Amino acid sequence: MAKEWFTVKECLALPGYPKTAPSVRERLNQLAKDKPDFIRKRKGSKAWEYHISLFPLYVRPWLLDEPVYGRVEEEGALPLEETWRSIFRQLTAEQKQRAITLFNSEGIRALLPAVISNDGREC
Repeated sequence: MAKEWFTVKECLALPGYPKTAPSVRERLNQLAKDKPDFIRKRKGSKAWEYHISLFPLYVRPWLLDEPVYGRVEEEGALPLEETWRSIFRQLTAEQKQRAITLFNSEGIRALLPAVISNDGREC
């Protein structure tokens, strides 16, 4: 049977996750906020454990040390969803609002013209 419970310390190297224990703990506690059955105290320890079902699907293979097709092993490489979040976080409040308005009114082609060409083919 595969391992199901993980501590904050075991999650420090997960892709797209913070690199400090307090930040990882905060993220995991947020994920477990409405799911008390997915967090427990590790027996014989002060550590808390978090059930694998709390983690996003892209993280689970790293937790289970399974091979991942197309996995990038480079330092600092982020999964796609986390990359988009990182890009969005770097925008100012005004830029975020403009991007949302543009996307809602004209779609992805208007928002990312350099990525998606006018003829519908990706660059």
